[in-house]
Amino acid sequence: MDVFQYLEQKDLEKRIRELMTYNSHKNFVQRLLDPNMAKPITLDDGVVGTHLMATSGNYIYPQIIQDRNTGELRRLMPRDAYEYAIKTGEYIKAKTPQEADMFSKGYKRVLGWEK
Repeated sequence: MDVFQYLEQKDLEKRIRELMTYNSHKNFVQRLLDPNMAKPITLDDGVVGTHLMATSGNYIYPQIIQDRNTGELRRLMPRDAYEYAIKTGEYIKAKTPQEADMFSKGYKRVLGWEK
């Protein structure tokens, strides 16, 4: 990695942390910061998880949501997840669609979940 890639990576990590801090009152962000808040679910491909991020334009939102009544996690189909996010406010609005995409692909690395 050259110095420019390194600096871009550090700027991206800083921006992801800023977005998480600013939106830390939202359930899905709280679960990002503390994945032990809910019992993981098994997805169709056998992967066990608590988060699955999606984007649409400038919006970042979860496809795995936490039921407000039971506390259980459940996966929503993409269209349902978007509608849920807009209705409940469970989304992050990025500056650009590119920033939203970078967040959805980079948050696990920033949180130390993957290298």
